[in-house]
Amino acid sequence: MVLTKNKIKVKIRNSFGCFLSAGTQCSTTGTAEKAECKGILAAIRARIAIKLTDLEVETNNKAVAGYLAGKAVAGYLAGKTAF
Repeated sequence: MVLTKNKIKVKIRNSFGCFLSAGTQCSTTGTAEKAECKGILAAIRARIAIKLTDLEVETNNKAVAGYLAGKAVAGYLAGKTAF
């Protein structure tokens, strides 16, 4: 497996679309799915840190979107339990 460096960016907005918070972190991952999952995890952690009660996740990764929607997926997410 080839590991690639990724810059994970998180933007937090309220339900009106107003900016609340943002952050970045560097990560080394093997797949786009892993990088996207790390980004979503970073968003969840940021949401907890600023005490928001709801979170809407946007992703352009079809496998991650399917996984979060409870659909069967292949690759890195196959066999993982959705929350």
